[in-house]
Amino acid sequence: TSGIDLLARGTGMEPELMYRDLQLLRESGMLRDMRLLPSLEVGFAHALTYEVVYRSLLRPRRTALHGQVVQALEAILGERAVEHVDRLADQAFRAELWDRAVAYHLMAGSRALARSACREAVVIADRGLAATVKLGDEAVRAGAEIDLRLLLFTALLTLGELPRLVKILAEAETLAERLGDTKRRTVVANQLAAALWMDGNHTQALSVGQRALGLAHDLADPALRIAAGFQLGFVYHALGEFDRAIATHEALLPLLDGERERKRLGSVVYPSVGVRAFLGSSLIHIGALDAAERHLTAGRRIA
Repeated sequence: TSGIDLLARGTGMEPELMYRDLQLLRESGMLRDMRLLPSLEVGFAHALTYEVVYRSLLRPRRTALHGQVVQALEAILGERAVEHVDRLADQAFRAELWDRAVAYHLMAGSRALARSACREAVVIADRGLAATVKLGDEAVRAGAEIDLRLLLFTALLTLGELPRLVKILAEAETLAERLGDTKRRTVVANQLAAALWMDGNHTQALSVGQRALGLAHDLADPALRIAAGFQLGFVYHALGEFDRAIATHEALLPLLDGERERKRLGSVVYPSVGVRAFLGSSLIHIGALDAAERHLTAGRRIA
């Protein structure tokens, strides 16, 4: 469906001519009113009619019209464009405005994840990846390919598609290394370590997790260091290397005091709680029950 204002801007028609033609089409039964308030919207009465009309346009004309729609939507919506990124992503892709298509697909994918629409997020991210192929600047293309793969992390994890998750994150790590972007390398390596850990590939997860922590230390970024240490401790725990798990998680405690104590820092749980829970478990495994109780009690207090 299309609003009258959008039609006018998107087609560039004179309002009087547009209203006359729309009235003729409505009277013929090809179009019908879809919504009257807050503004009139019209649409094709039958999907087949839409397909026939759309396919009758030559591709350059279709592409140009989609580009005009993108410009019209951006002008009409202004700051509210973020509320309509799904539509903008679709129109920008069809208009072959590849830079805007990629940006809108990233935004649309994030919105889909925010409402737990994981399958939709995967479709959006995959289409965004198809758009990145058309980007001219190699560095911009690599950065976008990495970010769209990172977007897939939560969606594929929730859907249980671990083999594909491991594959796309390994691709993202190669891209980040080639790009020389240490921050993206750190984030990707940490998520890859998590995917490998959840997929039961603990040996490889250990190697990747150690690399992520080393990169985080080089960046001197507390949030990334917490995320990497948090995950690496899980891997040590899964391998039964409880002393190393304890040392890794204990090293994070000074970073999780104060204002970070009740911050998620990009995690599903408070890292201050999760670290203490696994720390308590590791301590129990080596028989340090009093120390385990102290950490578990502290974690329960924060939670």
